[in-house]
Amino acid sequence: MSEYDLSNIFRKKFISKGLKSLLKQVKKNDLEISLAIMLGDEFQGTKDEIIDLFSVHHGLILDNALKSFQTELFDFIYKIIDHGGEIEFKNIDPGYAILLKIYLIAFPVIKDNKNKLVMSNEVMDYFLRIDIKHWRKEIQLNDLVIHYARGLLNYYGAYEANMIFKYIKEYESIDLNMEEFYVLLNNDSLIYGYDIKDEVIYYYQINEITHFYDNRNKYKELDYYHLTKDQILNPDEITDFDQEIIDFYEHQLEMPEAMAQHGLYLLKDSILFEVPLPEIKGMLKQLHINGYQLKQLEKLVEKLSLNTRLWSLKGHTKNEISIPKMIRFPKR
Repeated sequence: MSEYDLSNIFRKKFISKGLKSLLKQVKKNDLEISLAIMLGDEFQGTKDEIIDLFSVHHGLILDNALKSFQTELFDFIYKIIDHGGEIEFKNIDPGYAILLKIYLIAFPVIKDNKNKLVMSNEVMDYFLRIDIKHWRKEIQLNDLVIHYARGLLNYYGAYEANMIFKYIKEYESIDLNMEEFYVLLNNDSLIYGYDIKDEVIYYYQINEITHFYDNRNKYKELDYYHLTKDQILNPDEITDFDQEIIDFYEHQLEMPEAMAQHGLYLLKDSILFEVPLPEIKGMLKQLHINGYQLKQLEKLVEKLSLNTRLWSLKGHTKNEISIPKMIRFPKR
């Protein structure tokens, strides 16, 4: 996540793996926020009192916090444990450092001139002692909510959070609500790169789309494109229009499969971010292909741009918007 500067996360030098020693390096305000999140209530006290509370009762406090964790986060925690309670922070999303620091599970420190996440001996013992199967049902439910949340983001870019639970009720026959999973979604937002404001979930990148809000206002009566369960849970589907591009790259331009796939993703990203079509066509000239091939590819890209689901159009394609009978409006 580019929103975070690693130099602001990894600032403290490593002293020891003792829990109190690591907690003392955390600002009082940050400790208060951590306890409020984990306990669901504010704790009034001095910094030493907060440290003593967590040191003595970290097991019970973490028991409560783990209810808002998903498999992906547990896997990362046990990866740290497998490395002896510390791991070099290299090619890892900064969201993990922030999230584990918030829950006082692992602390970003500088050790041996390297950025590392260090877990206290006491917390590592806690995770080695607990029976993770105890939370299996809750973890599975958390995973389900996260899969739906991320799947909708891929098509909508921004949407009202209660849509997650409407889809889950429709496809899984499970009745859930936002209040139960607000903390979980906030946790995941740090890892997956989105935000939640006024119960609207959105990618940061929507701000890169010049006409995003103009389109949303223009089509404010337009219902979100209704997704199938497979589209939500398998958002990397290859459409017929995608396949035409891949086939052209592989068979006409003799690109290797991986390069053809990468070329498709570059095109779809440009379309998703609504780069003007003339600019995209200009990019195609960098392939250094003959004029006939260029014209063929331009036609395929035009079709792709008209049939790619856009965030600003609530998951609809430009072709669907241009045909009135295909537009779904909310029922009155």
